[in-house]
Amino acid sequence: MSRLAIELFIAEHALREQTQREETLNHRAIALQKAIAIDPDPDPDRTQLEIREADEQLEKVKRQRPKKEQGLYRAVSMLRPTWRAVYDSIKDDDDGIWFMCEEMVQDCSDRGGCCSRGCGCCARRRHLSKGEKGKGHCTSECWCCISCRGFDLPEEEKEEIASYMKRWLEEFSSPYLLNMANAFFCPLKPKVKSKPKAESQSTLRRLFERG
Repeated sequence: MSRLAIELFIAEHALREQTQREETLNHRAIALQKAIAIDPDPDPDRTQLEIREADEQLEKVKRQRPKKEQGLYRAVSMLRPTWRAVYDSIKDDDDGIWFMCEEMVQDCSDRGGCCSRGCGCCARRRHLSKGEKGKGHCTSECWCCISCRGFDLPEEEKEEIASYMKRWLEEFSSPYLLNMANAFFCPLKPKVKSKPKAESQSTLRRLFERG
């Protein structure tokens, strides 16, 4: 089970990156258009070239979305029926709060994402249209995080961050893996009284070790 869960977490993260990359490029295109409207470039040909390049970059990134969505679909499809049922029940939550659980908020904050600041971006992402994929906490592509840093990370550094995350997940029974499993597979609104958190984590550990 642990291998399937890791593949799911990685696929979820990849789709969040995709969504946030699209958002970032869209913000940049809008900012460029506003800047040109305020202070027109004396060289209209160069202006049109910049706008066209921004639009082409956004379109190129958007074409990658089907691949990321298929990756998540495959990962979810491999889950056992009981785990799939829990996962679906959490993702179908009408309030859209599944990713605002304690574990995921803390993880985002620890990584320096929006949950470490008072901007409220992650909480607002819950209001994306129902069923829209790619909701969730900050990745290296988050527009707000890039704006706060004042620069975008180079591609090789983004790849290094993704590699570290995969390594954290793959460490046998790592706390990071168990925290993510708790966020993804523990029902938000259980019908029976919840077990103490320590016992819940222990149950997850046993299930993951059984495979």
